Amino acid sequence: MGTVLTFLLGYALFSPLDMRALLIGGYFALIITAGHLVQEVQDYAGDRATHISTNAVRFGPRLIFVVSFGLFTFSFAYLFGLSSSGLIRSELRYLLIFYPVYAMLALRAFRAGLVSDQV
Repeated sequence: MGTVLTFLLGYALFSPLDMRALLIGGYFALIITAGHLVQEVQDYAGDRATHISTNAVRFGPRLIFVVSFGLFTFSFAYLFGLSSSGLIRSELRYLLIFYPVYAMLALRAFRAGLVSDQV
């Protein structure tokens, strides 16, 4: 919710708030959340050693990485939906072609054991 509110504050400077703004803000919240989970996986060893209770420490880095992968996967579909519905530029739907690259790199990191520098 914090990311959506931050986005809406900036959006409100240039346009009135509407459902379009909320949906676009939701996309950024999705990306920020997924990225944060990846960062938790990267910091897992240090957080565990210092007893910092993150999602990766509580639930395990593999599960959190899979959840992050799912959120990033959904973000590609969400962006495609936003562009296909005309809420954002229609050309952005073609960013979907980068999904196989993302999936391949994520799978490589997963197979490497989620070592910090591989993630």
